[in-house]
Amino acid sequence: MRVSTGHRGQGHAERVLTRICAEADARSLTVVCTPTDEYGADRARLERLYRRHHFAPVGPGNRLTQHTWQRPPHTTTAPATIPHQEP
Repeated sequence: MRVSTGHRGQGHAERVLTRICAEADARSLTVVCTPTDEYGADRARLERLYRRHHFAPVGPGNRLTQHTWQRPPHTTTAPATIPHQEP
């Protein structure tokens, strides 16, 4: 996921990642990623974002893919609902 420089810090990545995680949870899917400082991103800030969404670094022997972080599905007792927000 990449947010244009002029649109960073406005919560776009937070909203998109929240939706991705909710959809993955509804389907019992693991989400994977690799935080990077490419494209001018702040890697430490990305890692904080991913940790808030329950991602964690994964060692090479436990990875599902080549990505270095993953988030297992979270189970809920009720279906996830995402309120629609106009841009």
